Amino acid sequence: MFSLRVAGVIAITGRGTTVIGKVEDGQIEAGDAAVVRKPDGTELATQVMTLSTTTDTPAEVGESVGIVLRDVSKSEVQRGDHLVGV
Repeated sequence: MFSLRVAGVIAITGRGTTVIGKVEDGQIEAGDAAVVRKPDGTELATQVMTLSTTTDTPAEVGESVGIVLRDVSKSEVQRGDHLVGV
């Protein structure tokens, strides 16, 4: 299971919503199921579509990544949220 604190969110035309952050725990790769966990405790189910890393996937602890999420709009996720593997 992985954990990433969202440091930024961008919308890329033709790609989708991309969250940017540093992997805090575990490792993450394309295809992983995940939830966006909000500070108020609500969760939004999603899937990791693609990763942008400085190395090959999977991304590991300490690595900064950009992650394209499935079925999540930019307005649904914000800095400070957590992306957590399920």
